[in-house]
Amino acid sequence: MESATEYQLKLLHWQFFGTVTWSASTLGGVHSRETDLWEFFRNWAIRENSKLAQLPIAIRWERGEVGGRPHAHFLMAGLPTRSVSENSKWRQQRLWEVNGIARIRLYDPFEEQGDAMNYLCKKSEHARRHVSNANKYELMKYSHADRLVINRAACDRMLRASGAENVPQLPTA
Repeated sequence: MESATEYQLKLLHWQFFGTVTWSASTLGGVHSRETDLWEFFRNWAIRENSKLAQLPIAIRWERGEVGGRPHAHFLMAGLPTRSVSENSKWRQQRLWEVNGIARIRLYDPFEEQGDAMNYLCKKSEHARRHVSNANKYELMKYSHADRLVINRAACDRMLRASGAENVPQLPTA
């Protein structure tokens, strides 16, 4: 059965899913890791001429199954369509390397790239199912996070998508 968290997260059209880790030299404490990640998001928004406050983000903090090393998974949306690309993904992974390792992927590479890209890349139904299953698995795990952070932009969009009335809009300036 689908959890309330999964249901809410499915209301948004996510653009990226990522996992970030910290190297031994940059691991630091909880506060420094949170600062690193929010700074990463802030810089990403600036590079794409967006504002961090307008980007829906959901972060799942957890410890690794082997060794208990802290890391984070994230979902992000709200970037301009031109910014949702393999190039953007690779650039962001490289930029995270000052902290550790990042694995970022387009949340739905088939939808974001359009029919022409699907045809050119000859994406199979099997590949589509694989991405869909990976997304379902990751969304399910948000219900079991050590810590879950859903920012204001994500909460507001979820409320509007679920039909809530009188949800205040975030300022655009």
